[in-house]
Amino acid sequence: MRMPAFLFFLIAALTVAADIQPCRHSEEPHREVAAFLSASAPDTGARQAAAIRAAREGDSTALDTIRKGRNSTAETAGKDASLSIADAVVPSASGGIPIRIYTPAATSGGGKPAAVLYLHGGGWTIGSINSCARFCRALATASGAVVAAIDYRLAPEHPYPAALEDTLIARQWLQQQLGAEQIYLAGDSAGGNLAIAAALQIAQNRSSATVSGLILFYPVVYADADGSDSWLRNGKGYALDAELMEEFNEAYAPAEARQRDPLISPLLSPALHLLPPILLISAQFDILHDQGREFARQAAKAGVPVRARCYEGASHLFITMPGMDTYFQRAVRDAAEFIRAAKN
Repeated sequence: MRMPAFLFFLIAALTVAADIQPCRHSEEPHREVAAFLSASAPDTGARQAAAIRAAREGDSTALDTIRKGRNSTAETAGKDASLSIADAVVPSASGGIPIRIYTPAATSGGGKPAAVLYLHGGGWTIGSINSCARFCRALATASGAVVAAIDYRLAPEHPYPAALEDTLIARQWLQQQLGAEQIYLAGDSAGGNLAIAAALQIAQNRSSATVSGLILFYPVVYADADGSDSWLRNGKGYALDAELMEEFNEAYAPAEARQRDPLISPLLSPALHLLPPILLISAQFDILHDQGREFARQAAKAGVPVRARCYEGASHLFITMPGMDTYFQRAVRDAAEFIRAAKN
């Protein structure tokens, strides 16, 4: 019996939409990851968690110190002939959103360049345009796209939806300034969460704004302890401890909201079908691995073109912290390829 033509094409379309590579798991982290983890102070996660707890109670002294420390380690100095780097401020009711724009000297493919709005990670409480500077520079050079990063407002001083509001304002401003035909939202960890939430909000509002694609590195898609195998197995000693992630979540939004609002926990969204094409990179030794993979599967099931990759031997933070160059460079290549493929 021959398969009906409509069913054949439906199956073919779903096959094209879902490019979810199976995970290969190594017994130990990659040597670069192992070196990074061994060089990290064993109480780093606990100290950060305590600082966030204190800030939620009104004392931000320790958290401010951590923020300054993370901010000062970024690669921002030095000239690059292949890039023009400019700082600006996006007008907003909150007093302005700092933005840094990386413009390649030669854009790929002719015409107006694609643009990428990058949202840094840091559990919505730490990080800045400096902490993602190395990746933004590399992605702009490799892809030919204009890449911009913003200093969105941080929790707990500015809980949900402040960071999301800043993301939406910056995305609109960027399109107005560049006139780009393609704008991607990208981010790592909490930044990936903001990218997805902004894309959902834009699609649900049915505005004239569009998002061409999502580029996500180990994103937070369920802002609560998920009890998954990866959460339990990698909950301590792998760059993002469960205790710290729980404090990030508490600082960003109340538990009741996190467990029901799809703009905080996008895995809960009934509107995943509205999302643009997705590149989602997960790390094997990361508590967020399983929820990220589940999000990729659910989005693909909803009909979204999804390209999901699992980096064997990797841990959280390879986008922003130096020393894990194997995964950093692979991430740059995968993201640049995703942008070039869509442009062509």
